[in-house]
Order: sequence, then structure tokens, then C-alpha cells
Amino acid sequence: MERTSNRLILCGTGPVRPLTRLTVDATLNVAPDLIKRYQNGHYWLERRLDDLAHNRAYAMGIATGSHLIALALLTPKGAHAVKLSTFSVAPRFRSAGIGRTLLQALRCKWLADDIDRVHVTVDQDDFSTTQFFLNSNFAQTKDVLVNYGEHRWDKVLSWTPAADSRAPAFFR
Repeated sequence: MERTSNRLILCGTGPVRPLTRLTVDATLNVAPDLIKRYQNGHYWLERRLDDLAHNRAYAMGIATGSHLIALALLTPKGAHAVKLSTFSVAPRFRSAGIGRTLLQALRCKWLADDIDRVHVTVDQDDFSTTQFFLNSNFAQTKDVLVNYGEHRWDKVLSWTPAADSRAPAFFR
């Protein structure tokens, strides 16, 4: 359990575990459309997995049996900032609270690691993912879009510890 100012956040990781190695196949089972989302997506994914293998990134996930069903891949951006590079729940496990569980465990890690800003980019046409992060106390950076290839623009959303002081009860 972490106490930050006047708020209490329960930090048991439950089914969430750090991942030290990932394969392309395991990643694509959780995020089957990942390679299509990025120009040169397979190369992008291999670079992220190489970052993980060389401790330039970290990952957390949820598995059922030996099958990964949720994945977060994160890249440090300085001493107190992180880029949430990949956040995905396997399609058949969506809308079951798995994403909220994973995000809560990540919040606890961010608080323990003294992270004061987390960025995530979301395809501007992906309304359900945008809403998930907005409902999870991420704020959209106004008038900022990042280009990820031809016909692909992403919104930038950010989380700070202060955002959780306004969190709904299930995040406190």
C-alpha cells in the first residue's frame, strides 16, 4: 500500500507480474494488430523487445496459465518520466477489468519509482482506447498529434500522480 499526500492507493500486484523476456509471438497473441499499427511494425516491435532484453525498457503483464493475456511495455524517458509504448489486452479478455488491473499495478510501480509523468499515444481514431485512458485519469494534450506513418496520427495523453487525487473510487 502506498500513501501519497491524502490519498491511499492499494498496491498489491495480484496477477500482474514483471516480464523480463518476451517473444514476438507472445506479444502478437496479446496485441494482434500491433504490427499493422506502425509503419515497419515488425522492426519496431523487435526494437522494443531488444530494449526489454537489454534493460532499456520494462514490461508487466497478466497471464492465464502459460498464456499472456495483457501486456504493458514501457520505456524510461529520463529519471522521472515513462513512455507507455504498448498497452494491450488480448481481444477475448477485453471489457473484463484486466486492463484496469494492469494499469493499477503500473500506477503503484510509478509511485514507488517516483515517476511524475507518463505519456501514451493513441491512434486518433481509436475512441475506446482513448476513453479508457481518459477514464483512468490520463489527460489529453490539446492540439498535439504525433505522426506514426502515412494516414496515422496519434493523440498524446499524460498521467501524473496529482491526477489520481481526482480518481474514481476504484482507482484510490
